[in-house]
Amino acid sequence: MNDLIAMLTDMLGPLGPMIALGGLGLLLVLATLPFLLTKKPDPLDKLRRENTRHIKPDEAPLRIAGKSRMR
Repeated sequence: MNDLIAMLTDMLGPLGPMIALGGLGLLLVLATLPFLLTKKPDPLDKLRRENTRHIKPDEAPLRIAGKSRMR
């Protein structure tokens, strides 16, 4: 461990270990970005598509729920 710190200090100066840690942090952030930026399909969108696919626009009910409560 001390050899690694000594090598970083010799190559990059007194802030060598901090530069190496910053580079490692940047590498980890760049590795996680593809996972965060991929859009996953919404399960509710799939249900909505399947529900509206079978109903013709003329036959579609005006209300989704049961009977009206006002009489």
